[in-house]
Amino acid sequence: DEAKRRCTSVYLPDRVLPMLPRPLCNHLCSLNFNELKCTFSVFFRLNRHTGALCQDPKPRFARTMLKSVCRMSYDEVQAYLDKGKFE
Repeated sequence: DEAKRRCTSVYLPDRVLPMLPRPLCNHLCSLNFNELKCTFSVFFRLNRHTGALCQDPKPRFARTMLKSVCRMSYDEVQAYLDKGKFE
């Protein structure tokens, strides 16, 4: 019920109010460095000019594994997106 009510984690300057219970957020559902996580992914392509969903290849869902290879702050991610490199 709490997760439904909150719908998202809330990030404040001095703390985080997680959507899920802390044991889930901090361990089971967290993207901890160098740990494999079971995921469910969707693979699709969008037309770069119109934003429309492409049907070739057809969108698909799959059970996948994810492994986080580094830990980054939001500022580091934004710098990477802006400049294409880590500082």
